[in-house]
Amino acid sequence: MKQEDLMTALGLVNERFIAEAEQLAQTHTINQETDSEWVEIPLERTNTMTTKRQLWKKIAAGTAVAAAIGGIVLGSGYWRHDQNSMPNADSQTGNLPGIPSESSQQTDDSSQSGYVDLEDEKDKIENLPTVLDVQFDGYTAHEKPWSMFEFQYTLDENYLYLWDGERRNAYSSTLKSFKARSIKFNLKTGRLEYLCETPGCAHDLNLSPDCANQKNHFYDYITRDGLYMVIKDTLWLVTGDLSGDEKTKIWTNTFYTDYCKEVAPDYSNGFNFIIRGDILHLFCYNWYYSVNLLTLEQTEPIVVSDSQIVALDVCGDYLWYATQDWELFCWQLSNGEKKKIADMAMRVACIGDKVYYARGGMQDGTLTRCNPDGSDPQLLLEHISNSFYVTEQSIYYTNGAQNPKQGAFRCDLDGQNVREIKLELKYTASDAYQPNEVYMGQFVSDPTCNYIFLLDRGNTESALFAIPKDSTEAVGFSLYS
Repeated sequence: MKQEDLMTALGLVNERFIAEAEQLAQTHTINQETDSEWVEIPLERTNTMTTKRQLWKKIAAGTAVAAAIGGIVLGSGYWRHDQNSMPNADSQTGNLPGIPSESSQQTDDSSQSGYVDLEDEKDKIENLPTVLDVQFDGYTAHEKPWSMFEFQYTLDENYLYLWDGERRNAYSSTLKSFKARSIKFNLKTGRLEYLCETPGCAHDLNLSPDCANQKNHFYDYITRDGLYMVIKDTLWLVTGDLSGDEKTKIWTNTFYTDYCKEVAPDYSNGFNFIIRGDILHLFCYNWYYSVNLLTLEQTEPIVVSDSQIVALDVCGDYLWYATQDWELFCWQLSNGEKKKIADMAMRVACIGDKVYYARGGMQDGTLTRCNPDGSDPQLLLEHISNSFYVTEQSIYYTNGAQNPKQGAFRCDLDGQNVREIKLELKYTASDAYQPNEVYMGQFVSDPTCNYIFLLDRGNTESALFAIPKDSTEAVGFSLYS
């Protein structure tokens, strides 16, 4: 295979194909939900569809050969190293590591003929330089609180998964938008890769309708065993390449309330969930119960609110949740005692033997810490956004939208010793990064991980910052929206 064809097939050089694929994806009509378990977005065909399909078939055929041998399909069409700091890159052409330019080829017979050694390219692709020292100690499942404001990610020992693009309304089958792009960030190389690993896949809805990139990942959680995801009223464990071909039914929810019927008659027994150890915590709208994943024994469902739950976490015997009325409650599971803790609460997280909750929203919020039963509340920070992350020694947060000092910060657990985190893009395709709307960002990590990640989707250039735990040094990566 010619080198130029190989690069084109991998989607690493010719951006024209990316542009044409995006143009193809523009929809004019969106039909109602089909019987498919996955989201499908029927597209109106144009007169040029046949020509473009033939073009993509050629690309897919080339990709099949390269991917079958290489073992991976890189999503580098979304991201590229800064040319000045890019290891093994040609300074003139900006070619990616592992894909040499015409001018950089050796002068042997194979290079002069315009062909490359696929085994050599395989070795280069599989041995991309490590730019982050991300490590985990005892990881089993991504442990994070649930919030309807922060659901677009999950994390395992190898990747940070970004559920991006199309979204269904949480309580109906209506599509909020038509774009689909679920991708994963490689925690070692700092590269974006396609979620789909199928050799020859064009990652296009029309040409590859079963592509894992096109699936609807909504409030899903990754674990060492695979991806837990909800399809309608059932929780499935998806293994393999996350295409859904290999999945096991875990639990089907049959419980719902009159409130569920009223709010979402077609989705009354749908649910959200978090996993803590071997316990699956299910909830939706205004109810909650738990299931032991080993024995499949469940607790009795309880109705905990008159309005919809918007944030939830569990700390031992205590269920903490905020409602759409912005009221924060603590429910003791053993005796059913319910206690209102605060108003204007949007986010709650149980960290160790403490509970942290944010009030006031992104514009001008506060962060408070208390005991699991709600006693001994302590105001830690003011004028911040509602996104935060707490480690054994530090609190990470961003300032609120109305705070004149925008940016990300780290402080001690008592709110003292505040230090700013310098946000700069080291690996980027643009000139600069300005944290004008970083208050809309999301902190991502796991108690077993040695890094904190700040995902910023608010600015013109989306970015991901990797911060070694309990430090203020950040490495920035550009993300294409």
